[in-house]
Amino acid sequence: MSTNEVLKAVKISKNFGGIQAVDNFSISLKKGEITGIIGPNGAGKTTIFNLISGICQIDEGKIFLEDKEITNMKQHKIARAGIARTFQNIRVFESLNVIENIFTALDPVYDYNFADSISIKKRRNIENEKHNIAEKLLKIVGLWKYKEKKPKNLAYGLQRKLEIARALALNPKVLLLDEPAAGLNPKEVSGLIDLIKNLRENYSFSIMIIEHRMEVILNLCKTICVQNFGETLAIGCPDEIVNNEKVIEAYLGEAE
Repeated sequence: MSTNEVLKAVKISKNFGGIQAVDNFSISLKKGEITGIIGPNGAGKTTIFNLISGICQIDEGKIFLEDKEITNMKQHKIARAGIARTFQNIRVFESLNVIENIFTALDPVYDYNFADSISIKKRRNIENEKHNIAEKLLKIVGLWKYKEKKPKNLAYGLQRKLEIARALALNPKVLLLDEPAAGLNPKEVSGLIDLIKNLRENYSFSIMIIEHRMEVILNLCKTICVQNFGETLAIGCPDEIVNNEKVIEAYLGEAE
């Protein structure tokens, strides 16, 4: 990998019972870059995320994070290596309040040993550090004033931001966002775009985003990959994608 590459997938494939969900998918994500993946339902977009994050095992191909191969590593090891993600369906702990949800995401970051567990001072220092990090993350996404509320009592758009904050708790090198604008109203979508732009400008991690709402993709992404029935239809900059006849026919709609 080049020194500027953070994530690289090389001809990865996945077959489910004879159905080719992903076929020879390759992509390179540079440091600080936002790359979008679009395509119709069933195109294999979320499966790509599942392969990268270790939820599903790759049948063929390789994945690299910086200079380390992470192909088919266990999910928790991939997360610790630097890949965090959100899900199309929101996954937060409804029984915990907002700040407690961040604490649970921070737990894997801290490796307690026996000495730590019996040292009151050590535990207090760790808990203070976790609280400071959680406060910073919640302020970044605009949720600090809701820290004591349960997620179910938040507007849907705020729940989406909570899930992003939980992913940020892992201090990722790569952040995978799976349809973060799903279910949001136009004002919430605008706020989401601003949040992701802020993350790109102020932090060094790279972002890969799956999204059906083209205003999100076109506002954020330098590179767009179009998937169709498991295959890559096109990769290019926004202007190349929106003017690609194959993409228009398969996904964006026929021009009148």
